[in-house]
Amino acid sequence: MIDRERKVLVIPGARARETELMRLLMPLLVPFGCSTECSTERYGVTATVERRRFDLVVVGFPIDEPPLTALLKSMRWKQAACRCTPLLVVSSREQKPLADDYVGRGANRVISSDATDWEIDSALRELLAVEPRVRYSTLVKIELPHGRRTEYTMAQLDNVSTSGMLIRGHGEVEVGAPMPFEMPLSGDPTPIRGLAEVVRPTTREREGLVGFAARFVRIDGDGADRLERFVRQRMVEVDSGQV
Repeated sequence: MIDRERKVLVIPGARARETELMRLLMPLLVPFGCSTECSTERYGVTATVERRRFDLVVVGFPIDEPPLTALLKSMRWKQAACRCTPLLVVSSREQKPLADDYVGRGANRVISSDATDWEIDSALRELLAVEPRVRYSTLVKIELPHGRRTEYTMAQLDNVSTSGMLIRGHGEVEVGAPMPFEMPLSGDPTPIRGLAEVVRPTTREREGLVGFAARFVRIDGDGADRLERFVRQRMVEVDSGQV
């Protein structure tokens, strides 16, 4: 995992909940070395998630301005800086069934505001442990099942992390399917090779595309080190506005 300060954006949903939400989260975020920013910009926060990258966004629910659907649309817009950022929704126990409807449609997790510290800590650990992903458009050579055989084909990469990648197209691939791959890295004459596993299909609501996500099971040789250096450099370029 890349060693750097993680940035968290907290959107309380209502000014009256700001203190409560920050009091709930801050003690649990400190051990992760996070810098935390609280936004009460209402509709202005949509521009924030489109232009600035955060490692985690936490939203109080319900949220009226903007509605959660509008916020998710801005976050998961294909050019948004926070397109790949995990989203945690914090709701009252009474509102949790409504909030749960957004999981898989842009939100990653929902927890109740009266959850135990252990439950909240577990959710934060899970979401902050997600390896940072960077947008990277290139053709990847993959081997996919085709009837009783397997065939190599070229697929369009959408984004990549040190733990997996998102592929455009091939939405019919079976979850759990093993997938040998060969991926070129910009500026590196030698592609990385290894084995990945299909973990889920994409959804138009979450990623805005048809395809699938795969996790890396094995990366051959020094490929893992080269991929980590590549991801780190792309993150620096994103932060400086170079890509």
